[in-house]
Amino acid sequence: MRHVAIYTAFLLTGCSDLFPAEVEDLLPPTDTSASATQTTTATQTTPSVAFTLADTAIAGEAVPWSATLLDAEGAAISGLEWTIGSDIESVAATMDTLTATIAGTHTITLSTSHAGNEHSASALLDVAPAAVAELELEITPPVIKAGQEATWTLRVADAYGNEVPADEAAIGGEHLTVQDDRVGGTLAGVHTLTAALGGAEDSVALTVEAGAAASLDLNLIPASGLQPGDTAVADVALLDLHGNQ
Repeated sequence: MRHVAIYTAFLLTGCSDLFPAEVEDLLPPTDTSASATQTTTATQTTPSVAFTLADTAIAGEAVPWSATLLDAEGAAISGLEWTIGSDIESVAATMDTLTATIAGTHTITLSTSHAGNEHSASALLDVAPAAVAELELEITPPVIKAGQEATWTLRVADAYGNEVPADEAAIGGEHLTVQDDRVGGTLAGVHTLTAALGGAEDSVALTVEAGAAASLDLNLIPASGLQPGDTAVADVALLDLHGNQ
């Protein structure tokens, strides 16, 4: 039967020009569909870290955080120990909160180890200064002439030393004139310049001295009722432009 089959196939093939339709029907068809060579490639996945952290914080205030290591199927892996830290300072952290005290943009990074591999993730945390706790007021120079001005500077900080904007600070003093970052006075004496903001306060002394003599003030004692031969006392005072002696 094997010889017959071969022979039959040979005859049919050799006579294809005589019986084209019949030969074509008898020969097995060729599979040219895409399914014949299709290859399925599976995507290999590895464990990933899901890290949740607030975007902003106030210095000294705790903010919540959470982290989960997910396996290749997305299931949470339990029983892990996490390490969390900042690129700016050593933050105080618990299992679900962290506290930063330095104002600025922190890169918070956490990591854990599982099955001999290290896994980590990072997030940004913008830390703003806390409430005003300290004011430091300075005057340069501390002694001026009447009508002149000195320059004042004010440093405002929270309890952790972070600088706080001083734009809203109240600056003033009796017998003193404050304009922008300058302070002056025309009355000779020691005056107090005070700065206040958010319940905090600081003061500094400014000494105003008399300027150059601009006029002379003469008073006779007694000023009247003198008789020939009587003696009067002359009180002479040199005054500056603002009336200071």
